[in-house]
Amino acid sequence: MAEEQVLKKYNHENMLHFIPELELDSKLQEELGKYTTDMQIINFLVRAEQYEPALKFLAMGLPKREAIWWAYICTEELEGEKDCLKTKNALRIIQEWVKQPDDNLRRQAGDLGEALEFYTPTSWTATAVFWSGGSIAPKGKPEADPTPYMCAQSVANAITLAAEQSDDTPAKMQLFLKRGLHIAMGGNGRI
Repeated sequence: MAEEQVLKKYNHENMLHFIPELELDSKLQEELGKYTTDMQIINFLVRAEQYEPALKFLAMGLPKREAIWWAYICTEELEGEKDCLKTKNALRIIQEWVKQPDDNLRRQAGDLGEALEFYTPTSWTATAVFWSGGSIAPKGKPEADPTPYMCAQSVANAITLAAEQSDDTPAKMQLFLKRGLHIAMGGNGRI
């Protein structure tokens, strides 16, 4: 991946706050301190074969809709043809929410994510929608906001789980990372 790429849709201002959230060992965290751009950090993580932290780092910096779209296209590739009504409904709700976010769709996605029991990429993508903003408390209960990185962690979980179901997990993670970078550069991720 080119070091000079510009990630148009990335929260550059907060990227140094994301690093502690990656849960890297102290040596890798110290090494990351040498880099000053998002692409330098992502490239270092890829070279170190730290694909999950690279996915999470990108997910934390993307706007939530774009991050969820990224998880959706990676998930749909794997689970779009499944003969499971809950999965099909969740994928439909996720896609609708990305096109036109609203709280009703967000809550429906949360219900479907929970119904799929967090075992599938689709369940984590639906959960990312639910954790994208707004109260995560049950209706009628006092409001409770998601923590800042819940959505990004859910996106990273979905993408990682989708990649792990392939015959070549590292290659699939690299492909999925390229899709996320395509989105961060202003594309649709369909590469």
